[in-house]
Amino acid sequence: MSFQYIHTSAKRGLEPGKSGFCCVARDRSIPPDLIAELESQSRYTADAQGASPLILRHRIATLRSGTYHILSRIQESGTDYSKRNNHLAHHLAFPQDDIPGLPNPAAILLNWRGWRNKWDEPPRTLEPFEAFDLQDIESFWATQKLPETYPDISQNGKLLSRVFKIALLEERLLVEHLRRSLNDLPTSQRWLHTFTSCLLPTDQPHDYSWAGYLPSLPLPYELPTANIPLLAPPPEPIPEPAPPKEPTSPTPTADPSSPTPPAEAKQKKFAAPVVEIPAEYDHRKRKRPKRHFGQREFTRSINIAIAGVAVICIALVIFFVQTHRSKQLSHPTDPSESDTARALQARHDVWKRFADAGYPKAELENARATAHFLAKAGEDTPLQTITFLDRLLASTPAEQDAGIPVPTSLIQRQADTYRLPLSPVSYPPLTRLALLPTPVARQLDFPPLQQKLAPLSAMPQASYSPDALANSLDAYLLLSNSRYDALPPASRHAIDSYYTQLQDIRNNPAYAPILALPQTFGLPPEAAYIATDPRGLLIPGTPMSLAQYLRELIQKLVSQSPDQALKSTAFQNALADIQANTRATPAAIANQIHEALSQLKLDSRSPQDPLRKIRLHWQYTFTHPDLMEQTIIGYNLDALEAAKLRLAETRSQFSQAELELHLASQDRAAHAASLKAIAKEAATSKEWIVISKQSTKVPHSLP
Repeated sequence: MSFQYIHTSAKRGLEPGKSGFCCVARDRSIPPDLIAELESQSRYTADAQGASPLILRHRIATLRSGTYHILSRIQESGTDYSKRNNHLAHHLAFPQDDIPGLPNPAAILLNWRGWRNKWDEPPRTLEPFEAFDLQDIESFWATQKLPETYPDISQNGKLLSRVFKIALLEERLLVEHLRRSLNDLPTSQRWLHTFTSCLLPTDQPHDYSWAGYLPSLPLPYELPTANIPLLAPPPEPIPEPAPPKEPTSPTPTADPSSPTPPAEAKQKKFAAPVVEIPAEYDHRKRKRPKRHFGQREFTRSINIAIAGVAVICIALVIFFVQTHRSKQLSHPTDPSESDTARALQARHDVWKRFADAGYPKAELENARATAHFLAKAGEDTPLQTITFLDRLLASTPAEQDAGIPVPTSLIQRQADTYRLPLSPVSYPPLTRLALLPTPVARQLDFPPLQQKLAPLSAMPQASYSPDALANSLDAYLLLSNSRYDALPPASRHAIDSYYTQLQDIRNNPAYAPILALPQTFGLPPEAAYIATDPRGLLIPGTPMSLAQYLRELIQKLVSQSPDQALKSTAFQNALADIQANTRATPAAIANQIHEALSQLKLDSRSPQDPLRKIRLHWQYTFTHPDLMEQTIIGYNLDALEAAKLRLAETRSQFSQAELELHLASQDRAAHAASLKAIAKEAATSKEWIVISKQSTKVPHSLP
């Protein structure tokens, strides 16, 4: 289980009350002491010229919650919210128990696709699908030529600590050199040593086995010059000296006349005085009284006998079970760790050869056994690939129309092209399927055509790119528009002209107050002078005369409003004169209605009163104290009436069926343009699918 931690400058951090350089994203289950350690490892410094080195490093931290291998990628990240220089530190922490089975740390630092270069999102907790995945590692450095100035990290078979002098932008090359060197080591030793692509002033050089040194970045300490051997074998234990043997020769008699006593006399130890214990008080010599064998002793003997028989029976059962089990096991002893690692590496090599050969169908059964073995070792990706290949071979047309999910590890990328490394010879269904990101497949909803050409018909086999999808959609649109393209040019011109005229009317600011009258009167949009249905066609039955429209509008107000002010005699007389004047111009009718509204006694009412709002809107729309402006208002009223008459005349030049073909063509073109935009953004999706090229509907069974 890996842990992620992202640290940069933000206006608001993940922890409440924090801002500036702080944590903006991390896993939910990360231990607190590991959070503090990763925050302390997020410091960064530019060099003396203001250039920003790329930091790629591996460190080992022993904390209260356990031992972690920390991979860090620290780099410059533009400016922050306060327009100051910013950097981003992205950390991956692996517990010690998860290290077996991982590639070497330099490969993850170079090739994992999950590293973040910047953070533009709000602070959040990372989701499970964003966790580290071995399938997200792709090597882009396999053919990179390295400088010949980098010395080896080993000499005469012994690893040495080294400090490499590098130039700016050579940090990746140094780590690539370390990656290749680590690959030459046994698998169990690739995670034992720490390194960094560039030493920072806040680093301690003795914390790293190998480190890069940038001359333009001043350091407050001296760099080590001696290359210290790494992993030196422990010294053999020195055998303890044997105790001196006791002399066997007879002890010499001391000469009383000699001034110094013999050596044996010097080494003589004084013994403790012997105390004689009377026989009656010595417990070893006392005789115990003879015990009487009664009921209690008899019961105890029976219980001991039963317990002994039970122990013998259990031992016999265990013996027979172990003997039977040992006969069934091919390996009576547990394999050592080295044997397990070699077996796992051998299975990895078998699977790699199967993948490099293009997953041939002839080797599918052998690969299936290898995938099951790796799945028991905790690697599910090969088994997911085998499951997809089995489902692809056994797929029916219904399943192909519904779509088959593709494991992300199976997708190969080259520039903007994504492909499946499968041969149509081994997997014939690929000739009928298209490879798509799942977000694109969810938007694949086009009306069915009588022809067999579908939006995905021109897609290449087992390959995807935004350009290929765009070309396939263009071919589909070209065929789907064949009926519309066969219409007479006059009809197509009339349809285009109609919608152009309608758009010009709606975009003219001089007409806007007149077209907004229904909103002020509390009427629906269908009551506007230029009233259209959802397809943009004029609603039949609306008056063509603008003067008549204004008379009907004020009449609806009188008939629908319960306001008693409209019942006044002066207003009713003015309204009668308006209805009788049937030959007046729109400007004259508008002025008469304004005079009639002026007869209403509304000065004492609130500005939010409906009648006051109507009278104010009418005055603003149709009257002006300047004579020239008033003349322009009258001209605009006549121009709007003439525009509606021309719009109705253009509408009469095409039929309803011709309009339906035009609208369907427009809908398909708009949907195709939207799908092309989605295709460019969905290229980095982690969810892929193979789906029938004849599909025109979104399958309900999409993952």
